Amino acid sequence: MSEPSGTSEVLSGGLLARSVENLSTVIRRILPGADTRPVHAGSTDALVAFVVLIAIEALVYVILVSPGSLTYWEMRGFAGGVVFHVLAALLVAVAARRGEVVPDLAVGLLWALTIGLVLAFVAGFVIPPDGWLGWIIGYALPSMLPAVLFLLATLGPVTGGIAALAFVVSVGLVTLEWAGVPLWTNDEEVASEAPPVPDTEALYAAQPDLLRQQTAALRSGQAGVPELFAVLGAGHPYEGVFAREVDAVADQLATDFGAEGRVIRLVNDAATPAALPLLNRTNLATALFSVGRAMNEEDILLLFITSHGAPGLLSTWFNGAISRDLQTGDLARILDEARIPNAVIVVSACYSGSFVEALRASNRLILTAARADRASFGCAAENEWTDWGRAFFQEGLAESFDPREAARIAQDIVAENEAREGYDASQPQIAEGASIGAALDRWLATLQP
Repeated sequence: MSEPSGTSEVLSGGLLARSVENLSTVIRRILPGADTRPVHAGSTDALVAFVVLIAIEALVYVILVSPGSLTYWEMRGFAGGVVFHVLAALLVAVAARRGEVVPDLAVGLLWALTIGLVLAFVAGFVIPPDGWLGWIIGYALPSMLPAVLFLLATLGPVTGGIAALAFVVSVGLVTLEWAGVPLWTNDEEVASEAPPVPDTEALYAAQPDLLRQQTAALRSGQAGVPELFAVLGAGHPYEGVFAREVDAVADQLATDFGAEGRVIRLVNDAATPAALPLLNRTNLATALFSVGRAMNEEDILLLFITSHGAPGLLSTWFNGAISRDLQTGDLARILDEARIPNAVIVVSACYSGSFVEALRASNRLILTAARADRASFGCAAENEWTDWGRAFFQEGLAESFDPREAARIAQDIVAENEAREGYDASQPQIAEGASIGAALDRWLATLQP
């Protein structure tokens, strides 16, 4: 009973009117006294149903599953859920009629899934989707119930029951896994793998003193003499390579560049959470403002942040302590407000090239471990350095104190290593502002014997 799928016929009936009628038909069919009126099943009808499903699922996902910003990683999970729901609807439509694609059944299921997601959105506020029971009652059941009722009403109790069972099992398992409920581990395993939660109250009470210890020890620059200041940050608290990298850079700056007393470290470290100030937006702003006040116009700031990353963000999430990652807009705003005269900004993370445009300025040299759409490597917990960190700080700066030249050396080293290992090239980036070169040259001249 499907209607022709030509676009002209869809438009002649009024796309909005047909879509509203389809929604009404599905609602009527899942209510007592099933409506036998067919679903409009043109290709554009299917496209509308698909687009509405994506929009509703995005809304539910952002508000219920991820109250913060919709990050790249969260978007991957969301896309996986949408794709699986749609594939399940199409497969059920095929299986229900023994291999024949049934457009009206497929389009109806898409609308039924949309209705279910709206129910899940409402139910999520009543029963927070936390743990097995919360996800089953507050998300899985309301999201799948309309589709099940639609199948039963359309195909009858036997065929519809079989189709509904297949639909519930397939969509249900993937939905729970997608939503973060572990299906194949027991409670003890989950507890042992959960990130540790620090004493948040004590941790934040200690932050002002931890910051004061570092900012009070800052040595002001000597007027007329270019000097190096540094703010170093380790974002991801669950792999020690980032904290070790910050410590190593701090030692190197003191030994090779005379920066002792002009370095502030901000470190998220689950092993020793209160040893140093946290790397969060507030502490980063305080650190940069303090350095900005201590600097003279000829001085140079090295801002180095190392962490995991995604397009437009650096991971600073710390279970129970920091709920929001550091985003490009955050870093750009803080740097602008701190009024740093000259800066070398080094961002070591996957997709770190996505920070270049937001941070670009004439008085800044921006170095990143990867292109905006590429991963970087070497962040295993047991490592002393990330691959790019080693190439730039240990190898590049050992050959040249000029960060521009050291970055070019690091680019070659990284490219050679990645080609040998068979990795996709990370393509570290160098973005030099118009005026930073002269400031760097004046500073480098003071380092010559």
